[in-house]
Amino acid sequence: MIPNARKHDIVCSLKITKKLGIQAYAGAPITLSNGTIFGTICILDKRPRSFTESEAEHLQNMASLLANAIELEYVNIHDPLTNAYNYAFLQQRAASSLRETTVFHVDIDHFKLHSDSLGLEDANTLLLQLAERLKRAVSEGLIVRISGDEFIILVEQPLTEGGIQRLSERIHTTCGQPFSISRRPVRLTCSIGTSVSGTDDIQLDELLQQAAIALQEAKKQGYDQTVMYESGMHTSYSYKRTIVRDLPEALRSGKLALVYQPQFHTESGELRGVEALIRWQHPELGYISPADFLPIAEEAGLMHAIDRWVIFESCRQIATLPIPVGLAINVSSFPSKGGYLISYIQEVIQETGIKASQLEFELTETSAPLSMEKLKNFIESLRQLNVRIALDDFGTGYSSLTYIQQLPLHTLKLDRSFIASLNGSIQSEKIVEQMLAVAGLFELDVIAEGVETSRQWSRLRELRCGFVQGYYCAKPVALPILKAYLQHDPTFSNENGPPLF
Repeated sequence: MIPNARKHDIVCSLKITKKLGIQAYAGAPITLSNGTIFGTICILDKRPRSFTESEAEHLQNMASLLANAIELEYVNIHDPLTNAYNYAFLQQRAASSLRETTVFHVDIDHFKLHSDSLGLEDANTLLLQLAERLKRAVSEGLIVRISGDEFIILVEQPLTEGGIQRLSERIHTTCGQPFSISRRPVRLTCSIGTSVSGTDDIQLDELLQQAAIALQEAKKQGYDQTVMYESGMHTSYSYKRTIVRDLPEALRSGKLALVYQPQFHTESGELRGVEALIRWQHPELGYISPADFLPIAEEAGLMHAIDRWVIFESCRQIATLPIPVGLAINVSSFPSKGGYLISYIQEVIQETGIKASQLEFELTETSAPLSMEKLKNFIESLRQLNVRIALDDFGTGYSSLTYIQQLPLHTLKLDRSFIASLNGSIQSEKIVEQMLAVAGLFELDVIAEGVETSRQWSRLRELRCGFVQGYYCAKPVALPILKAYLQHDPTFSNENGPPLF
């Protein structure tokens, strides 16, 4: 195809016609909807002849069909907002074997914050400007927008490690230069994961996966970083991807379980209540510790759904016990959705039959990124439901004293790190003693977590810590065991030591 139909006519009449002996020619320009002439479709004949009106019309129709097909193909493989290539383009090439190809997976850091601040229209303008900048800055690569703020840059030529570093720096610089959006300056940073095919054949989809793994590593290192893929990264990424893939289904199908760790009066050994703890036995990975899968769930935006499930299921189960038992539940994802949580708790209480006075919701300093005023209002609303509020992991944050001064709490939970050091360390005992004194000033209950030895239990009793929880006292147990023990001894009374399970 020759882009200019008029030039094509001249070439045909002067050069090609003589060489091939063509004596008849008819052409129709392939004109796109924006007026651009993509090329010409023509009929050539070695016999001298004229073309009928019907043949001319047919030729024009063929040109129109070709123009439509070309535009449809363009639409199918291009992003309508940025005019960059789209994910379908990558899918078409996913099974291609490549050599000496480099993939850059670019993700704008914290783009949702910018989007929420700017609004949808201005956020789209920002993405359009960014894509245009990337096209200019990385002319040697194909720019592909694969999702909201994520781009793939495909460079189909050999790059040395130094070349990859220089191109990455160019991308960082391009993102970092101020954008003017509605007369407001906006500054971005980006994280980049890269993968290289080298001289061996490798399929594009494998390169893309490697770049995605490297991108996650770049985010772990603190954002605004570039990380090159290394083979050791794959195992960790595979584990994480399996968790993110299977956790929603485990929630829906009831594959998650709850256990309950009792809390006791330090002096009498009687039962205070239980804390609901989540467990997951994965069909392939086996038992996965909450310490492993909950941070991944939080990063993937699944904590809100998990907290909903824990609240409802633990309330439903505890309501079936032969006597009322206090229930502590961590609600780390809910403070930013305060109004929703209040309504949800009311629904759960009504549906399960549990009493509001049995419930204690645990917050942490780090799980509540709200202003002090909003957090205070949130807790006041919970108190109006007649539920209790505990501050978990007390002593590990920077604002612990501010929290207990300004928030209407009921309970403090001393972090296990302080209890673990109660093994003859005078300094550690003084710290715990001071924490207990501060809690006493504000008339707060105190629960010591992580009690694992008789010495810790005894020393906490001497220091007049009100309540204890930990493996020495009782390990977390499933509901049937808890129910059986309550039927045998409703108080769990044991003045001389921990309960026997």
